[in-house]
Amino acid sequence: MAPGPVDTGRWQGDEARAAVAKRMVTGRLTRPEEIAEAVLMLASERRSGNTTGATFTVDGGMTTTL
Repeated sequence: MAPGPVDTGRWQGDEARAAVAKRMVTGRLTRPEEIAEAVLMLASERRSGNTTGATFTVDGGMTTTL
């Protein structure tokens, strides 16, 4: 799992949060619950048995803009 910026409440002010969120395709930081949902999906029977050695990026599309 490779999470991007997560809205944990530990950001130093709204300006810092807004500046990072502006760089994300979704326009917002990832919620902790979204990371948990991705981990649960990978650990569940819903995933493909052939999913091996992959990195799952959960970053609101931020890496697509780099």
